[in-house]
Amino acid sequence: MRIKSDILAAVVTSWLMLSSVTRAEPLPENLASLVQVASPAVVSISVVRERSSDGQDGRFQGSGFVVDASGFVVTNNHVVEKAREIYVSFADGRRRAATLVGVDRKSDLALLRVPAGSTSQALPLGDSDDTKPGDWVLAIGNPFGLGGSVSAGIVSARNRQLDSETYDDFIQTDAAINRGSSGGPLLNLKGEVVGVNSALISPNGGSAGVSFAIPANTLRFVVSRLKAKGSVQRGWIGANVLDLTPDLAEAFDRPSAAGALVGDVVASGPAAKAGLVPGDIITQVGIKSVSDSRQVQRLIAEAEAGSALTLSLLRKRTPVKVQLVVAHRPTDVGKDASPAATVRSEKRGTLGLHMDELTPALRSRLALGTSVSALLVRAVDGASPGAEADIRPGDLLVEIDQKPAPSLKGLKTSVTTARSQGKKFILVTLLRGGETVFKALRMSEQRFNTALTVPRK
Repeated sequence: MRIKSDILAAVVTSWLMLSSVTRAEPLPENLASLVQVASPAVVSISVVRERSSDGQDGRFQGSGFVVDASGFVVTNNHVVEKAREIYVSFADGRRRAATLVGVDRKSDLALLRVPAGSTSQALPLGDSDDTKPGDWVLAIGNPFGLGGSVSAGIVSARNRQLDSETYDDFIQTDAAINRGSSGGPLLNLKGEVVGVNSALISPNGGSAGVSFAIPANTLRFVVSRLKAKGSVQRGWIGANVLDLTPDLAEAFDRPSAAGALVGDVVASGPAAKAGLVPGDIITQVGIKSVSDSRQVQRLIAEAEAGSALTLSLLRKRTPVKVQLVVAHRPTDVGKDASPAATVRSEKRGTLGLHMDELTPALRSRLALGTSVSALLVRAVDGASPGAEADIRPGDLLVEIDQKPAPSLKGLKTSVTTARSQGKKFILVTLLRGGETVFKALRMSEQRFNTALTVPRK
């Protein structure tokens, strides 16, 4: 009977926990009132494009919504791209010609304007930073030309990146979104826009339950710039920022991987003038704590050129604050590549790394001044700490544990010291193809040596 009582208690406890989660944000029994309020501000977008080579007239349909009652309508850039004519159809059947105010291809957003008096209702924008996985959301749009279609679901994930675009911060949802829904609103249960439906991953072109929306906070920034200038110029500080992996965080003696690591700093750029150096860890942009590199990039991008921006940093474990003046991002930020080199051989390696000290001839070939202290990686053993850390032949090791790279003998001393201090990882700073790269090098070779053992037959 004791076992049955324990089982019953566990079931009751689980039910109570589930009930408390459900009570946190229950799905309303009826969404009709929310739909009734929001639908008048949701529109269908009809586009006429240039006639294609196969004779098609290029007609296209999408979705949008009124973001400002004075006549501003939001949709996706890919909906109105290359349009000759754009028409906006309202829920009550009215159809109006629209003018294109501006587009932002990086965020895939476009702003249209319809004649004054066309609409008196706009959808309010929510704070998309408050939107979390599990929140209920509602999508309204024009899938397959069926205007006013509604679907409900939950937020599946946040901060999704598609096509490796720097400014991607998609909200993933399982609310059904199909062809023609692009540009429509994703609403929370307060009736606020938390996203703009934009993309769908599907193996067959239909709804596969993996849909993506541009966050409302990105929309708010883009719309303000398009209204003011008709285009979007993003802020730039001239520094490459990277994610902290858990291994790198441990090598930096950080309690977590929150923050962003400064890599290369552009000479004479805002970051260089403010004194940022590779290896700095950005923990705050302004008053906002940051979790990863893309959040840092977005916050900098949204800063006005010419404005002052304060960055909170950790520099060699010491808190530092710097203030810099944000610039416009250049259209082309180039990178110099280091030339390849022929190196002399060395038989012994440390943690699977075989390295050479720089001779005057080698420095000349690598275009390195005498002030640069570095070791050249000649080879990396397979199944070794060096291979696990993705250190590659041709890399230049410039720092170890945030100290200038020593001689080969000094490198081994640094590794021995780190082991004696109980460190699992040691931080190495590399130059690779002209870029600064950080790697966390595991101190133990034992787990790798076993992988190299070949059993006797």
